[in-house]
Amino acid sequence: MSSSHYAISVGVPIYSLAFTGKETVVLGGGGGSSKSGIKNKLIYCRLHPEARTLDRVHEYELPKTEDAPMSMAVSPERPVLVAGINESVDKINAGSNNNLRVFAIKEDSGLEFESARNGISVLAPEFYQKATSFAPDGSMLAIGNTNDQFSIYRYPSLSKVFRCYHFDGQEVIDADFSEDGKLAAGTSDKKVCFFSTETSKIPAEKPDESGDEDEAPKPHVAQTIERPVLQKDVACSFRSGRFGRKATSGLFYTIVNSSAPSTGRKRKRGDRKAFVSIWDLKTWQLIKTRTISQTPVTSFDISPDGSMLAFGTAELAVGVLDAKTLRPRLTILRAHDFAITALRFNTTSDIVVSGSVDSSIRVIPIDATAQASRFTTMQTLLLTLLFLLVAILVQYLADGDLLATARQHLHF
Repeated sequence: MSSSHYAISVGVPIYSLAFTGKETVVLGGGGGSSKSGIKNKLIYCRLHPEARTLDRVHEYELPKTEDAPMSMAVSPERPVLVAGINESVDKINAGSNNNLRVFAIKEDSGLEFESARNGISVLAPEFYQKATSFAPDGSMLAIGNTNDQFSIYRYPSLSKVFRCYHFDGQEVIDADFSEDGKLAAGTSDKKVCFFSTETSKIPAEKPDESGDEDEAPKPHVAQTIERPVLQKDVACSFRSGRFGRKATSGLFYTIVNSSAPSTGRKRKRGDRKAFVSIWDLKTWQLIKTRTISQTPVTSFDISPDGSMLAFGTAELAVGVLDAKTLRPRLTILRAHDFAITALRFNTTSDIVVSGSVDSSIRVIPIDATAQASRFTTMQTLLLTLLFLLVAILVQYLADGDLLATARQHLHF
């Protein structure tokens, strides 16, 4: 299915992005803490899809010794952006890493730094904040780190909902909240853990600046989904886990990448397929699974209205699926030149933007044709029958006219 998508060079490798509105987006990228000469920054942009252009409203440059913004999220209730940005290697080695950064969003002027605090207890330069997510009502913030830590904070107090949960040495690669905020999900490559957030009702107004978790309750794991086993010699790993929204709020989506065993032969396309699965949150039963790519998925998102899923793959493609049927709505085969590292829907669910280390973004409007693909098989069948009935009726009327004409000629 076609789409009037287009690419724009932004000058820095992109590692994270988040929409603040229908056509306003923040891009996070740079050269990292290495001495590459590429500046690390947050770029506040305004998109113009019809003109296929982009305005840079504001650029917030970070100190050259700090890392690039590796994850970010925008509050659905406040003009606030939270990003995961490591401090310099020297500061981390000295015992300081205020990596959880909060920025105010000014619509006309851009981003203003508000505060920073430590969001990771193991201080080592190689660990960073990989997942950042707000609850739908903006009252909580979930953070997942590559050193296996998963934490939930109340917002804006930044006091902890419960003690830090450890994923047994696995990177936390995704974090999300259910539509009602009663569940939070943390995803590693081996499992998805669902946590009850009911303890968030306990009053806690003061931020936990010390990092002491003794007063916070222990996390309650309500359910766990283990990674699937397809075959004995095929390894599988989770890549993402997200709750449905609106019409799909009772569902949970997982992305699984498979990897063929190392047998000495040259790896072929299709050896590392990617799958999307739908889970029922009431019964915790698997509803449906579909292969969506012949190569691993690297980025994933669900639209705010819950109707679509978008993903980027290792072969540099971007795809959009119907969230209920998992049928493709559109596919862009060569969206970027290098790895797709970030991908998000806008707030009105009609634009997808992907970001890449090739220093570009691709803007993908979800046009009316793609929206029309929501028709179900039954709706399509009914339309077909309607067209057939109209055709029969037209033919019947035409035959009636011919018969009347013939009778006139016979009676002269």
